[in-house]
Amino acid sequence: MKLPQIEDIYSAHKRILAFIHETPVWTSKSINHESGRDLFFKCENFQKTGTFKFRGAMSAVTALTED
Repeated sequence: MKLPQIEDIYSAHKRILAFIHETPVWTSKSINHESGRDLFFKCENFQKTGTFKFRGAMSAVTALTED
């Protein structure tokens, strides 16, 4: 399996841009305190479909060819 290159990431982003919502990144003082770290949560569950796998699925579908 070929590892994705930065160009692949930019290409996927351009393909799915019209279909995705910008989702928030949240943090929690209490969880940060308990873990002793600054943790950040990317809330992909706020996509239109309510799922976090939406970006990957849209990327795969929009990369399909007619064949």
